[in-house]
Amino acid sequence: MDRTINSLLSHQTFYLSRIYRFSGQLYLALFVLLTVWLRYAGWVFLAVQEYKIGFTFLDHWSWLLIALLTVGAAVDALIALAMAYYLYQRRDSAFLQQVINN
Repeated sequence: MDRTINSLLSHQTFYLSRIYRFSGQLYLALFVLLTVWLRYAGWVFLAVQEYKIGFTFLDHWSWLLIALLTVGAAVDALIALAMAYYLYQRRDSAFLQQVINN
């Protein structure tokens, strides 16, 4: 599970760096990065609770599990939408530069 969480964290961080590079807007990347790190902390917290008291931790923390899964889906959707938007914006300028250079 540790590899899975670290892999997701590194992939999301990579795509956030791409969003920052394409947009030049630091606030969007920082907001999503903060959300990613808070989500990571939530997963670590749930893992510790499961280790301490077993699967009965779901009696008390099921709302956190649902929130983490929901926020994860929202972050993935936000990253995908932002990437599509900024790549679409750059499409016209890249095409125009190619026409001018040829």
